[in-house]
Amino acid sequence: MINILNTRDLKQLKNTLQEQFCFEGELNYAFILAENNKMYLISKDLARIDYQKLRVDKWGLYFGERRSDGIRLSPEGAQLLGKKATKNVIQLTKEEVQAYFRGEDLDKECPVEGNPYLILKYKKDIIGCAKYKEKKILNYHPKAHRTGELIIN
Repeated sequence: MINILNTRDLKQLKNTLQEQFCFEGELNYAFILAENNKMYLISKDLARIDYQKLRVDKWGLYFGERRSDGIRLSPEGAQLLGKKATKNVIQLTKEEVQAYFRGEDLDKECPVEGNPYLILKYKKDIIGCAKYKEKKILNYHPKAHRTGELIIN
């Protein structure tokens, strides 16, 4: 069962994103909350369709997952928010990015405020979202996107 977030739920989502990442930007999308608390973005125009009569395999762009300790963003969700987020955004070194793309957790001291989720950044590029726990950045990079060799400038 899927639900398109109503105005109240959307306001709560925006408040959570503001609290977690100090995100002040606009999100001009409709949000779908699917099973397992996964959130997807779709065009607001699609939200007007009577989707109950349709059989759909996938909805929109995967944005993230609503969890008890906050919202864990997908890499695409982090990229949408990252440029306008000012809190819990962590800059990685070239070596840390290479280790992250190999699927490794990162030992790093981070100034985390509030929730445990971080937006990861290398120079000007947003590379994803991870959870910070016990002085480690836990790797949430999708296995399908991991690589042993990464060329970075």
